[in-house]
Amino acid sequence: MFIFAIAAGFRDGVPSGRRAAALMEAFPLAPADGISAATSALAAAMVGRWNVVARDRSAVPSWDAAAGVLFAGDVRLHNRAELLSELGRPAGDRDLSDLELARLAYLKWNDEAPLHLIGDFAFAAWNERTRTLFAARDHMGVRPLYYSVLEDGVAVASDVRQLLALVERPLDEIDQREIGDWLTLEIHDPRRTFFRSIHSVAPGHRLVCNARACAETRYWFPSLEPGQPASYEETCENLRATFRRAVGDRLESDYPIVAHSSGGFDSSTIVMAANEIYRSEPTRPALVTASAAAPGMGGDDSRYMDAVARSVSFESVRWNTVEETSPDFPGVYRSRPALRTGLGGGPERDLELARDRNARVLIIGLLGDAVWHATGVLRDFVRHGRWGAVARNFLITGRQGGALRRLVDTALGILPPAPAARVAHALFQRRTPPPEWLGPALRERRPSGRRSPDRTKTEVQSSFHLQSSVWAMLMNPASIFVTDAMVEYGRNVGVEVRIPYADARLIEAVLAIPWWQREPRGHHRRTGRDALGPLLPREFDKRVGQQAATDIWNATALRRTASLAPFFDAGPWLSGPYVDRGIARAMLRDVLMQGPRAAPENAILVGEFAALEAWLRELFG
Repeated sequence: MFIFAIAAGFRDGVPSGRRAAALMEAFPLAPADGISAATSALAAAMVGRWNVVARDRSAVPSWDAAAGVLFAGDVRLHNRAELLSELGRPAGDRDLSDLELARLAYLKWNDEAPLHLIGDFAFAAWNERTRTLFAARDHMGVRPLYYSVLEDGVAVASDVRQLLALVERPLDEIDQREIGDWLTLEIHDPRRTFFRSIHSVAPGHRLVCNARACAETRYWFPSLEPGQPASYEETCENLRATFRRAVGDRLESDYPIVAHSSGGFDSSTIVMAANEIYRSEPTRPALVTASAAAPGMGGDDSRYMDAVARSVSFESVRWNTVEETSPDFPGVYRSRPALRTGLGGGPERDLELARDRNARVLIIGLLGDAVWHATGVLRDFVRHGRWGAVARNFLITGRQGGALRRLVDTALGILPPAPAARVAHALFQRRTPPPEWLGPALRERRPSGRRSPDRTKTEVQSSFHLQSSVWAMLMNPASIFVTDAMVEYGRNVGVEVRIPYADARLIEAVLAIPWWQREPRGHHRRTGRDALGPLLPREFDKRVGQQAATDIWNATALRRTASLAPFFDAGPWLSGPYVDRGIARAMLRDVLMQGPRAAPENAILVGEFAALEAWLRELFG
């Protein structure tokens, strides 16, 4: 794992060295394997390391005087062999760090360099001659990348907290729009952070900054047109091979690995694929699975956790996420108003496990739902006159709730994808009054009570509903926000988070599947099940859906409710522009008195209110 920073000045005399040092010192954890620095006349770059493989030891920032380029980043590549060949380097050049390969790629291909890299990366290059900064973030945004435009320069870093070191009064820089989006679960823009002067580079985008302006452009837009059709069996075999490669790449480590095993389809397929790889290569560093269970609750998947644990050679560590949730206030992140909690809202046992086993990698099943769910595919069947298949699917699912809505939504296939998304929003997005607890600043922002349409659904470049919908789910701002949060979760303790389902090659393979091969037949994740089902224990054979874990989150939230009272009853109420204090107090009292009988969402909401207040007080100092 790496963190990095570059501070650069657009004119002479800017204190870039001091700024870069401040950016690194602001990260709350000292890099276990040291910090390296490189400087030019106008800029300074630094990289902090937690070595995961041997070549990470040589990952350092660099100043190339001949090219006039200062380079730094956080880079983990999975196409090293192909890249070495393209760069004309010896195939056995194993000592080159991934960061150095990214630098050589930039020197050869300039702005097109990110297209040649496969993996998780965020890097920046300062061109001293043109006084221009170039930065890029990996295809799916697994490696965060943030920047701030300064009065006399620009700074980029791995973490929001680093850039806060350059913000004199953080409380004055709060972006009210982002707080409103966070509290109402309506994330709109992946480029925004909770601070107006700190911006996030969007996944698959590159950034160019000079003294005049900063601009982001997308460098990766996978084909949203189906590929050449193979047989369905060949499609599934190709997906299985691509998935195995994605998992195998993310098992590269000289240290032990922790893998989430939630009992769900996505994490279970990762663990089972890893088990196959470990059977053929038993000398790999130890892998241990981490499972947060909640026996007796509707969202508990212990049965499937058990099935996976019996099928693998890995040690399995499990805890009761409800009973082991501490009643104490868990604290908040400085970068965002969120409680410091682990799986299911419970304790951070997976991170404790990583610390105890000296693990430096955490593998998670994030994004699997977005990859496999064939949302919108029945619209394609309508658009191409395949009425028999549409009728067959409705006969299979006819008894499920919302049949009329599903029928109307499917009928929108007569329209192209973008107009269909706009009509669906107009038809199905109900006007609801804003929550009573909204403070004045947020009430002004949402007077109608109606959510805005998702731009990722209405701004697409495909004539197919399936490809458009899958892409929209992957690029949904809320999904990107969750990815950022999970990567930060591991980074807080020096653990590199890896997400096999974020593999660009796997996503391109899924997007290339023809719509007619993805007929749901009652199960919109059928293709994922057909491709990866052979990896899973027999207990998964008849499993179609998955219970929501809402009841688990409510239960863990209830356990800490009493510790929230000081934020509501004592001291200033800095949350006043966002949350009405009187209503928030009444909600807290109701939860304390009613317990599990209170409105299910209120226990979680009052926790979010307390997190916001704690965060604001910390920023206020």
